[in-house]
Amino acid sequence: MLLRAKNNLEGIDDVCYGLTPGKKYAPLGIEGASYRVLSDFREPALYRSELFEVLDSSYQEVWQTRVDASGRLFVYPP
Repeated sequence: MLLRAKNNLEGIDDVCYGLTPGKKYAPLGIEGASYRVLSDFREPALYRSELFEVLDSSYQEVWQTRVDASGRLFVYPP
C-alpha cells in the first residue's frame, strides 16, 4: 500500500502536523478511517484518511485484519 499526502494540507489545523504535502508514505497500518504512518519526525502517528491520496491500495496477504465491535476495520502486519 502506498499513500501520498495531499498538496492542499494548509489550513487543516494540526491534523497534518508531521506530514509533507506531496510526499509518499507507506502506512504501518489501518485503523478505521485513519492510517498509521511514520511521520516526518520518524514517529508512528495516526492520520485521517482524507489527508492522503491512495496510490496503491493493495496490502500484503500476511497482514492481519480484524473488525471491532463498532465495525471499525483494523489492518496491520503480523
